[in-house]
Amino acid sequence: MRHRDPNLFFLTMEVTVRRSGKSVRTMLVLDEEARPAALQSCQPKGDSRFCLQTRRGALVKIYDSAVMPGSKYKSLLISDRTTVDDLIQILLNCYSSTERVEKFSLYEVSESQEYQRKLHHDDNVLRVQSSWPSFSQYHFLIRRNPDYRSRSKSKTSWCPELPSIPSSSRLSLSQPETASTSLLADYDNYFYI
Repeated sequence: MRHRDPNLFFLTMEVTVRRSGKSVRTMLVLDEEARPAALQSCQPKGDSRFCLQTRRGALVKIYDSAVMPGSKYKSLLISDRTTVDDLIQILLNCYSSTERVEKFSLYEVSESQEYQRKLHHDDNVLRVQSSWPSFSQYHFLIRRNPDYRSRSKSKTSWCPELPSIPSSSRLSLSQPETASTSLLADYDNYFYI
C-alpha cells in the first residue's frame, strides 16, 4: 500500500440496530482519528462491521528523474485531497527512498508558454491540474531544492550578547529625561516575537 495514496481510502462502519423486531442498517463514515476497535466494543457482537471504501481520484503524470535517475515519469492515481507534500511522499515511497519531502519541490510546467511555476507545499495537485486548458501542453516536474539545509545542521541556540538586566536596575517611569537614552540600550536585551 506504500505506492497508493492514503487519501483515496476511507473507513465506514455499518451498524445494525433492532427496533420493534426489525433490523435497520446504518452506514457511518469514520473520520481519520476514529478507533475502530473501540467503536466495535461499544456494539453487540455481530451488529457492526467495517468496510474500506475508495474515493474517486484522478491520474497525474510526474516527471521524476530528480528522485530516480533513469526514470522518465511516474503516473499515480491520487485523491482530490492530496497536497504537493503528500504527492512527493508517495513518490519517495515508490522508490523506497528515505529522503525528506522538504528536499524536493513540485513544478507546474507549461511547454507552450515556456514557464515553470513552483507549487506551494500545501497546494491541491488535482485542483492545479484541473485548471489546465490542455493536458498535452502541461505536466508536473519534481526537482531537488538547491537551498535545502538539514534542520539539524541549522540549529543554533540563542544566547544574548549582553547579560540580562536585574529587575532592580530597570527603567523607572519617574525619570523621563534618561528614558530615551537607556531604552535603546535595554532594547538589545529583549527578544520579540
